[in-house]
Amino acid sequence: MPSQKFEQLKAEKRDRITKALMNEFASHSLASAQVARIVRDAHIARGSFYVYFADLDDAYLYAYGQAMRQLHQPLDLTGKQKPTTKDYLAAVQHLLQAVDEQQLRQWLVFHIRINVGLLHAHGHEIDHTVVASQKDDRIWAIQTLVHQSINEALVNPSQQDAIVQRLGNLLRIIQGES
Repeated sequence: MPSQKFEQLKAEKRDRITKALMNEFASHSLASAQVARIVRDAHIARGSFYVYFADLDDAYLYAYGQAMRQLHQPLDLTGKQKPTTKDYLAAVQHLLQAVDEQQLRQWLVFHIRINVGLLHAHGHEIDHTVVASQKDDRIWAIQTLVHQSINEALVNPSQQDAIVQRLGNLLRIIQGES
């Protein structure tokens, strides 16, 4: 995660660096990403990058966290007593639309197909506590199914509608809805 010095930067500079990270990881996998392109895009010195981040993995994990917060923020279903299939499908559709609007699809495809494995090989784990921490088996199953369906839809955009329809069918079965 970024250093305290990064957190203390003025918002404009922090946002510029974050944007440069997002641009780099949307265009290049973690294996082919370059600090040189990031610092050039962010208009910072190479040494500053290493003051803010330990390495590219650290910068990537920060950028991933930012992207996930940005995408999940409007999707909070925790306030609902028992979200319906309609609620889950609306959240999935909203997320998939936001991915395209925010131009994060390629970034997330690199993440799903390549970067998760590279991070794991480097000894990093992506935090999936939202799924793993659920005590209700039904909710855990729903969240696991929703996340897997989102991953499939991101990687296979031509099949997105069919994937979401299949998700709806399965959620109705799990939820006991007709």
